[in-house]
Amino acid sequence: MILINKIKKHMVLIIVSFLTACSSSTCVETAEVFLELVSFNIQSNANNNSAVALDLVILYDKTLINKFLGMSASSYFGKKKQLTLDYPVQMQVKNWEIVPGQKVTPYKVTFEYPLPQAAFFYAKLSSSGEHRQRVGDQKGLQIVLGKSNMSLRQLSSTELSTLLASASSSTTKPLPLASSKTSKKTASKTAAKTACSNCCFCCNSESHGASTTNKAVSPVANNSSTNNFSDKNPVKNLIKNTVSASKNIKSGITANELNPESAATKKKAGFRKAAAADVIKDLAAAKKKAGFRKAAAADVKKDLAAAQKKAGFRKAAAADVIKDLAAAKKKAGFRKVAAADVIKDLAATALIQADEMKKASKKKTMKQQVENRFKKAIAKT
Repeated sequence: MILINKIKKHMVLIIVSFLTACSSSTCVETAEVFLELVSFNIQSNANNNSAVALDLVILYDKTLINKFLGMSASSYFGKKKQLTLDYPVQMQVKNWEIVPGQKVTPYKVTFEYPLPQAAFFYAKLSSSGEHRQRVGDQKGLQIVLGKSNMSLRQLSSTELSTLLASASSSTTKPLPLASSKTSKKTASKTAAKTACSNCCFCCNSESHGASTTNKAVSPVANNSSTNNFSDKNPVKNLIKNTVSASKNIKSGITANELNPESAATKKKAGFRKAAAADVIKDLAAAKKKAGFRKAAAADVKKDLAAAQKKAGFRKAAAADVIKDLAAAKKKAGFRKVAAADVIKDLAATALIQADEMKKASKKKTMKQQVENRFKKAIAKT
C-alpha cells in the first residue's frame, strides 16, 4: 500500500504538469456566451397573425461566427438541414413553433459543450428583413415577437432570479462555464481540473484528501475489466489509467468523451476530423481566391493608369483644339475688319471716280459751248 500511494503521488505530479502546460491561452478558450434563461413576449398580431418558427443557435467554433453573421433568417432556415449535417458538433440548435398570443414557458438554457463562442436568434417572419439577433453577454433575455419584427430585451436581475426559480430544470446537467470575469488562465485550470476529477482514478484517491470509497469510479475505470484496479496487479493498472487520463486531458478531450467504446464519441471524432479537413480546404480555396483577387486588383490598377494616361492625352488634345479655335476666331476677326476696310476703300474710290466723271462731263459741256459761240461769231463776220 505504501508503494501504491507513492506511485499515486508521482502520477498526480505528472498530471499537474500536464494541467500547467495546458493553462496557456492557446489551449483553453474562455466562454463568450453566458445566457441562462430565455423568456417570451408573443404579441397577438405577431407575424401578421401567422405562426412563427424561432431558432436559438449556439456556436462552439469561432470560425463559424462570420458565416452565421452573414445569413439572414430566410437564408438560415433554407440551409438549416445542411448546416446541422455539416456542423453536428460545432453548433447546437433549440427551436420553437409559436402562434400569435401564445404563452410560452421560459427556457432554461443548457449547453451541450463548454465554452460557447456565439449565439444567434433567427425568426422566420413573413416580412422582409434580416430577422437575426446576436446574443451578447446577457444572462437573461426576453424575445419580443411583433407584427413584422423580432427584438431582444435584457431581463433585470430580479426578473431573472424569479424566472429561474420557476423554470423547470433540464434533464441534462449543463457543463461548467467560465465566468465573464474569470481570466483565461483560471478558466483553463478550472476546466482541466473538472475533466481530471471526472476521468482519472488518482483524482478520486487519497492524494486529493478524500477516500476512494466515497467517490464514484471514473468512466475510464468502469469501461472494461482491464482498466479496473485488481488485486493481481494494482500498480500496472494505476499507471495505465493515469497515463491514459493525462493524455486525454493534454489533448483537450472532455469527460463525456472518454469512453473509447462509445459510438457517439467515434462519430464526433470523425465529424471533427472531417470538419478540420474542410476548414483546411476552405483556407486553401480562400488563399487561392485571394491570389486571384490580388492579380485582378493589379490588372485594374494597370487599366486605371492607362485610362488616366489616355485621359491626360485627351485633355491635352482638347486644350490644343481650344487654342486652335481661339486662333481661328481671332483670324476671322482680323479678316472681318480687313473686309470692312476694303469695302470702305472701294466706296471712297467709287465716289472719287464719280466726282472725276462729273468734272469731265462739265468740262466737255463748257468746251462745246465755247465752240458754238466761236462758230456763231465766225458766221456773223
